[in-house]
Amino acid sequence: MSRLIVISNRVSAGGGAQGGLAVALSAALREMGGIWFGWSGEMTEEFSGQINFQRVEGVTTATVDLEEQDIEEYYNGYANRTLWDDLVWVQDYHMFPLGAELRRRGVANRIGFFLHTPWPPRRLLVTLPEAPELVAALLEYDVIGFHTDEWLQSFVEYVEQLGGTIDGHGVLTLGQRTARLVACPIGIDAKEFAAAATRDSAREAYENVRTSLVDRALIVGVDRLDYSKGLEERFLGYERFLTESPEERNGVVLLQIAPPSRGSVESYQRIRNTLEGLAGRINGAHAALDWVPIRYVNQGYPREVLAGVYRASRIGLVTPLRDGMNLVAKEYVAAQDPEDPGVLILSRFAGAAEQMTDAILINPHSAEEMADAIRRALRMPLDERIRRWRSLMDGVLEQDVMWWRKRFTDVLEKVPALAG
Repeated sequence: MSRLIVISNRVSAGGGAQGGLAVALSAALREMGGIWFGWSGEMTEEFSGQINFQRVEGVTTATVDLEEQDIEEYYNGYANRTLWDDLVWVQDYHMFPLGAELRRRGVANRIGFFLHTPWPPRRLLVTLPEAPELVAALLEYDVIGFHTDEWLQSFVEYVEQLGGTIDGHGVLTLGQRTARLVACPIGIDAKEFAAAATRDSAREAYENVRTSLVDRALIVGVDRLDYSKGLEERFLGYERFLTESPEERNGVVLLQIAPPSRGSVESYQRIRNTLEGLAGRINGAHAALDWVPIRYVNQGYPREVLAGVYRASRIGLVTPLRDGMNLVAKEYVAAQDPEDPGVLILSRFAGAAEQMTDAILINPHSAEEMADAIRRALRMPLDERIRRWRSLMDGVLEQDVMWWRKRFTDVLEKVPALAG
């Protein structure tokens, strides 16, 4: 079997507070073997080009330090060796041009690309002057992967406008270039995460949260502090619930965990200020002497602690305005107690909604829908909660991270390598 060479913006193969993508890639590499290339996260005064090899929790990493200018302007490609017997799997939009650069340098390997964000509709993409060049660069990859059929079809529609065609086997052709397209939604290591929810640190988090609630129901949101996550709309929807349900509001607490993201970018600083203002206003208007409706936390937590928090929550609120997948939705499901599971409220605009139809699906722009969904989830009888959770959990287990890795790499391995 070929090794798997993963290339991404940044390597994060160890540590308890990894994001969903990092956890998924680490699991795939432990299963298949290979190397993960990327930026180390460290800055140097002068770029040396030195590659630092390490083995972290069963995953071999190869990292480079970058100059501050590189980090501020763009994360440059760095792969400069031909690995003739390996599959190369490039991750996400930061690396659009890397396949074309590898081809220019003579790399004949099978190279795949996976997009973790939505591909925009054609009517939006045509407003980007560089769009034709970006698509041409993508077609230097042998296989292009998307989370959903919707994103894949959006890509096809734009390429067809450029004169491209697609056959019945998912092979897209534009000029002299062909690429195979595949829709394969990323998953989590569901069995591992379910087990994590029962470990000591998770149980401790569970007990601490339940004790602090004093028999109230917990609604939890866990998101990067990012404009796409719909946090302002979430607070406003919860505020509407509090206003419209005076008989129920004192029995509920919203815990929003929002680790800072891209803190040096002005728009993200504005989001943080807006959310802090909203949380303060809502708490000021609705709190009682013994109850605060929103707990707003700007820090990250290890995965096992989050698993315990998810398990302690009656509702998982996952309401992005737009998201490629959103693995928090799947982690929330995996962490639940099978005998007393919580309810997932999920945005229709998250990639996960295509698979997770037994969640309560809502339009996150509608405060009314969100308030109604919260009431419905709080009142949902146990038998319905169990039925919905069982269906969701079956899907999370079946289409896990190993399924995702295998579905993509099986397609990539069937592509004939170019003549070296």
